[in-house]
Amino acid sequence: MDQNQIDMLRRIKYAIRSAYAFPGCYRIVVYHGGDVYCSDCARVIFRELVECVRDGRLHDVGTFMHEEGHPMHCDGCNTVIESEYGDVA
Repeated sequence: MDQNQIDMLRRIKYAIRSAYAFPGCYRIVVYHGGDVYCSDCARVIFRELVECVRDGRLHDVGTFMHEEGHPMHCDGCNTVIESEYGDVA
């Protein structure tokens, strides 16, 4: 594994363990193949995420903070993921 893959796995593990970024307490969302997952659902598919990273498909997996825009829904449990700053129209 190269350093980019190791860093991506660290970010995914952090998102699963803490669910919120520090400082700021912004909710961290995990994406995989066009789907978005809350930290609980990302924990369930963790092995899939690891395989994706090991195969070098880093563009298919990652983490982000949903800062602004329309609310999103977790593709695992359908929980609403609100944006941190609301909908910007």
